[in-house]
Parts: sequence; structure tokens; C-alpha cells
Amino acid sequence: MTEIQQVSELEQAISTQQALAILFTRQDSPESVDLAPRVRRLLRRFPSVPGYHVRMERHPTAASEFLVYEVPTIIVYYRGTPAFKHVGGFYLPDLRTELQEFTARLRG
Repeated sequence: MTEIQQVSELEQAISTQQALAILFTRQDSPESVDLAPRVRRLLRRFPSVPGYHVRMERHPTAASEFLVYEVPTIIVYYRGTPAFKHVGGFYLPDLRTELQEFTARLRG
């Protein structure tokens, strides 16, 4: 998972990659601290969906730009458009299932 240094990196990735996942977290959120490493490990199983990590305390403007009002949030994009979004203390098996279905559609 790539750690974002500038929000413009996300904009470029969204416009150039077929699919990608963006995880938004905050260090002061227990759910973020718990889910971030688990999401990172999960995304390794889906090489066709590169992952990006946005630490909201470093990039506060990302919240309004990507309509992220709660953390952790993961948004998966397909061809520049959000395909699905999980917000808050989401259930990791649900995300895994959705990623499996999403990548199956990418392949076929």
C-alpha cells in the first residue's frame, strides 16, 4: 500500500489506473489503528487493485475532496469512478467478498 505524500498523487492515480483502493485513516481513531494493517494485508491478495493510504491528520483537505466524514473509510475506484465504499468500523470479511467479486468482474 502506497503512503500518500500529496493529495495530487491520488488524483493522478484515479485518472490513470483502471482500479485502485484508497484507505483513509486517523491515528486518533482506534478503528483506524486496528483496521489499517489488516486492510493492507488483505489488499496484497488483490494485485489488480493497488492500495493507497491517506492519513487524514496529514491531509485534512482530503476529507472534503473525497467526501470522507468518518474513519476508517475505504473507497474502491474503477475507471475514475467510485465502485464501492466502506465506512467506519467495517467488517473485513465483507470487504474481502466485495473485492473478490470486483476483481472477478475485472478479469472477465
